[in-house]
Amino acid sequence: KSLKVNHQAFPLPVQAGNKTVLSLRYNENWVSFETGIINHFSNGKARLRYKLEGSGMFEEWQYGSYYFTIRYEGLTPGDYRLVMQASNAADEFNGPETIWHIVIKPPFWNTWWFRILATLFGFGCIVGLIQYRARNLLEKNIVLERKIEERTSELNNSLTELKSTQDQLIQSEKMASLGELTSGIAHEIK
Repeated sequence: KSLKVNHQAFPLPVQAGNKTVLSLRYNENWVSFETGIINHFSNGKARLRYKLEGSGMFEEWQYGSYYFTIRYEGLTPGDYRLVMQASNAADEFNGPETIWHIVIKPPFWNTWWFRILATLFGFGCIVGLIQYRARNLLEKNIVLERKIEERTSELNNSLTELKSTQDQLIQSEKMASLGELTSGIAHEIK
């Protein structure tokens, strides 16, 4: 008669033969079917039997009166099959079964494609971090090499200046010694 999802009236999907597909989101996991049997010969003695199969569960037949509400709460994402069958006036269940395929889709973060994307994103982040660190270390290495070259150049310049100064000092000492020697000789000659 009617269908409720999460305590809200839900439009009945178009039925193809005796099979109906009900596709729901992960948070639409409370389902209520209000049923009724139209059998004028049973005088209200007809009964309904139903069972829910799927997603790792198997339910035995359950029975209800000819006007009955079937409720399922907290269904996990997965594929379910709700099988319903009405009895006749003799309480025999030999009529056609009505089958509802209930598909509750998982949240996007529990899907295979999201997990693959998350894995690829994580891998990309790790690769990006490694490349960033490698580039950063390479730049620091280049800066250090420049500093080493500058310091080496400064040290070479200092060494050259020291040698030059040393040569000048030796030259001036030689000249001073020569001057003393010359003045000593000149004094002796006088």
